[in-house]
Amino acid sequence: MHNSMHAAAMAKGAKKVDLQVRGMPADLRRKVAQKAARKGVSMSKYVIEALEDEVVRPATLEDWFKEVSELLGPPRDLGFDPADSVRAIRDAIEKASRP
Repeated sequence: MHNSMHAAAMAKGAKKVDLQVRGMPADLRRKVAQKAARKGVSMSKYVIEALEDEVVRPATLEDWFKEVSELLGPPRDLGFDPADSVRAIRDAIEKASRP
């Protein structure tokens, strides 16, 4: 996700700014440095990618439901009740499993 976000931001000529993180636990800094090194990127690039990945995630389950419903659009009329179909299948399985 972060590569496409970064590419989109650069294509729009996004302005870059600096951000200083104070009070970072030494152990966390060490872990970030190790992961960045394993990916072959700078700590800055690694942290930017992690932040880009994080900020696009819905903050709550409610936010996720809202995003999904916006993607799917309004409910569609299927011409039948899906719950009735599930019940019928469940009943058929139950009936078939009886001796």
